[in-house]
Amino acid sequence: MFEHRGRSPGLYVPLQPAAGTATRTVDLRILPDGRVGLAAFTSLTSLVHNCGNGQPWGLVDERGLAEIRASAEIDVVLLDAPLPSLDRRIRAESSTPDTYMTDPLR
Repeated sequence: MFEHRGRSPGLYVPLQPAAGTATRTVDLRILPDGRVGLAAFTSLTSLVHNCGNGQPWGLVDERGLAEIRASAEIDVVLLDAPLPSLDRRIRAESSTPDTYMTDPLR
């Protein structure tokens, strides 16, 4: 059961990045001992700190977490656990826009 202490009403879970689709899947981890883990974070700040600023995420409540656990064979929920540095998704901060518009009169 979740205990809410003035924070969000659920847990932030990392999602698999997906381009061009509205459907996302939960990002599960295979642990060194072979167990399947679901990372979950008590705040968005914790998720960004432990997973990187480019990590897609979803907010789930207690029922959502139960649905995730029922749909996948998850052995353990890793609460506020840091991901290995190589697995973090870092978005490069840039002032350059993603697209450029050109003046057709030039």
